[in-house]
Amino acid sequence: MSIYRRLAGWCLAATIASYGATGSAHSTFPTLIQNELDMPCTPACTICHKDTLGGFGTVTMAFGKSAQAAGLRFTEPSVLPALTKLEADGTDSDGDGIGDIAELRQGQDPNGSVDLCSQAALAARYGCGAHIAPSPAHGRDSGALLGALLTSLVLGASLHRASRRARARRSIRA
Repeated sequence: MSIYRRLAGWCLAATIASYGATGSAHSTFPTLIQNELDMPCTPACTICHKDTLGGFGTVTMAFGKSAQAAGLRFTEPSVLPALTKLEADGTDSDGDGIGDIAELRQGQDPNGSVDLCSQAALAARYGCGAHIAPSPAHGRDSGALLGALLTSLVLGASLHRASRRARARRSIRA
């Protein structure tokens, strides 16, 4: 197998793997948190994220940053250990004297807002990432996959063409 084919294969594998790393495991986090802490409502995505769209790089809220510092990552198995650590450490992201986990169990926002259940109405009805009007973020996962596949195809075609040219040069010299 030529080096060009191996390189093209590795590029395709890396593209697909990097797309998979941007998966939407976050959309299950609110329900997991509610179930683990026996909360009266499902928290809105905005307890961690700057808006209901969520996504990588949008954790801006104090509780979200505390949860990340406690080990929360982009996978469901990291939720319970992070919540356990936050409770054991007595983390109080908003500095009001009540720990984050105690506030969540009471349906209160650990970022300082009063009532999580009223904030969570949209998320509970439509889910994280819901939006009524189309936005630039709408369909971003399918668009990202299409972009990744097109990039891989262009790269593969370029490498194939370079490989053919190199073989042609070798056969002319021989």
